[in-house]
Amino acid sequence: MKRIYDYIDAVDFVNDKFAEIQQRSPGFSLRAWARQLGMKSHGPLHAILRKQRKIPKNLVIPLIKSLKLEKDEEKYFETLVDLSRAKKPEEVSFYQEKLAKLSPVPLREIHDLEAYRYLTDPVHITVAEMTQLKSYQDSSVWLKQHLRINQNMRDLEIILDRLKNLGVIEKKGNKVHKPVKHLFTKFDVPSEVVQDYHKFCANLANEQLSKQPVEEREYNALCFNIKKKDLPKIKEQIRDFVNKLVEEHEAPAHKGDETYQLNVQFFSLTKS
Repeated sequence: MKRIYDYIDAVDFVNDKFAEIQQRSPGFSLRAWARQLGMKSHGPLHAILRKQRKIPKNLVIPLIKSLKLEKDEEKYFETLVDLSRAKKPEEVSFYQEKLAKLSPVPLREIHDLEAYRYLTDPVHITVAEMTQLKSYQDSSVWLKQHLRINQNMRDLEIILDRLKNLGVIEKKGNKVHKPVKHLFTKFDVPSEVVQDYHKFCANLANEQLSKQPVEEREYNALCFNIKKKDLPKIKEQIRDFVNKLVEEHEAPAHKGDETYQLNVQFFSLTKS
């Protein structure tokens, strides 16, 4: 369950809470939610969730009731909305300080939170890579049509916005550029976030095994015995192989035909 104190953006929180509601009640539509909130149509709510409109003050209380926020959470949410509507630097500072006082945990910086979402949701990395395909069109509709991972349109729109805000991708003219080519995790450093990423990729490989024809994929597995002293050298060779493969075969920006995932696992099957 999402905690409001993990957010510094009111709309991100509302989007994630609505996704939770839909998981519990798949038939609950945006149109139905708009009616529940007392809105005449779902259009304005859709625009709010896409960050095309600010949350109006008269919608704050209906949202608080609908999302069943506690008393302290209500104040935090109201301040998030005030922050989103602030225009002057002194107003922004005022509401940021207020959020810090209302939060029971230290408030992360905006970009730290956004970057955390980027790393913990691997779909962000896939979408960023897809923007460099030669057939890419800068829209969630195109992404929905071409992404094998199941994502709804609203989530894809949020992902695109987040990637742009973080500077992972940027639009120049009619093209989307990706200043940072690839993000690599630190070698041999345990991290729950990194482990979750590898679990996601392993599950995705398992899912796609029966969905993609053998002509379009390559799966290989074997087990063999090694000397323990050779383990560092083996890991180094695997990393060199990955780097060489990418260097030789990664298509230049806007020249690639498809986005592929490369997973590499090497682990012990025996106990010492």
